[in-house]
Amino acid sequence: MTKPRKILIFIINYHNSAETAQCIKQGGWDNNRYDVMIFDNESSGPDDIIQSFISQGCLYQHAADNIGFTGASNYGLTYAHDNGYDYILLLNNDAIFPAHDLDVLVSTVQKDKNIALASPSLYDPTDGQTFYGSQFKAPHITGYSEQEIRAIPAGGQQTIVYGTALLCQVSIIHKLGGLHTPYFAYYEDYDLARTVIRSGYASCVVPDSKATHKNNREDEVNTPRAAYYHYYKTRNGIRFWLRQGLSGIKPAYWHLRKALSFKDHFKKSGQTSLQTAIAAGVWDGLIGRMGRWRHHPTYRPDQNTLTKESRKP
Repeated sequence: MTKPRKILIFIINYHNSAETAQCIKQGGWDNNRYDVMIFDNESSGPDDIIQSFISQGCLYQHAADNIGFTGASNYGLTYAHDNGYDYILLLNNDAIFPAHDLDVLVSTVQKDKNIALASPSLYDPTDGQTFYGSQFKAPHITGYSEQEIRAIPAGGQQTIVYGTALLCQVSIIHKLGGLHTPYFAYYEDYDLARTVIRSGYASCVVPDSKATHKNNREDEVNTPRAAYYHYYKTRNGIRFWLRQGLSGIKPAYWHLRKALSFKDHFKKSGQTSLQTAIAAGVWDGLIGRMGRWRHHPTYRPDQNTLTKESRKP
């Protein structure tokens, strides 16, 4: 079968080669229809599992330090731009996105060059819900129903999308500067969609293209990533809204109140590490301390900051 020209599948592996292997195999990405790059984040090099995919033709790059979803994805975007790719699919390694569903996504975006971002619908097997994107109506972000999203032509959509399986038109996203690196992880997809929409391009969900992924992780309490999840979601949610200017002040306040209610819940349930994570996220979000969280029990700036973000959008 002929390989579609210049589409790069970009998958970030972070200490979970087995999950990355499942993503590649169940998606059918090991059949050489598309170019696939594995980005090994915080790694000294490929393990045996990753090496097996390199031997099959996958492209490979690694970073010795953890540069986050934003840093790794921006590497992929730069690589795609410099090597002449028309599109890059940013694909979570814990998502299952079959190749034929990418075909549906690609056929849609190729009909309209104004589409800068396109996502499949995202089915969450844990609660049976499907995410069809959201609409930005300050002070709210509200989800679309399937009926609502089908009523809007893809090229006319201004949809807030998740970065789970995100097809980006490389030339446009590169011109717009890629993902906002200081987020590190979480809310960078919402922020990119807002930038795309404000710049006059379309951001869409294609409901006939489907991926499977656990979207809601607010119930995470006893996993290694739980504290990081709640920290970044808290901090970056506050920063996202404050970056919207005056229209974001009220929703930033509501997000802050929600975060504090989570903090109280974790305090009552004895989840001290999650309580601390949310407290740090609130503080860092309010003062604009961004980048990678070093996960220390105190809030000293030299312990948990990489960058200080401007308060201006």
